[in-house]
Amino acid sequence: MQDWYNRHGRKTGEDIWMAICKEKCTSANCRQIDVESVVKYLDSIGGSDYKLKTLMTGGQPVTQ
Repeated sequence: MQDWYNRHGRKTGEDIWMAICKEKCTSANCRQIDVESVVKYLDSIGGSDYKLKTLMTGGQPVTQ
């Protein structure tokens, strides 16, 4: 997985999705902001034939 990370630490939805597809992942654990960027990327290309079986996400509430 280290071959796709750039040294600036920023990953686009395309970067994340391509890594998931390249590694043939069946599940992924992503931050909510990363899920949003992947969904935007997939919408921009018209979807994908590859599907995850499980997507886990989590975060903290922004308000109390």
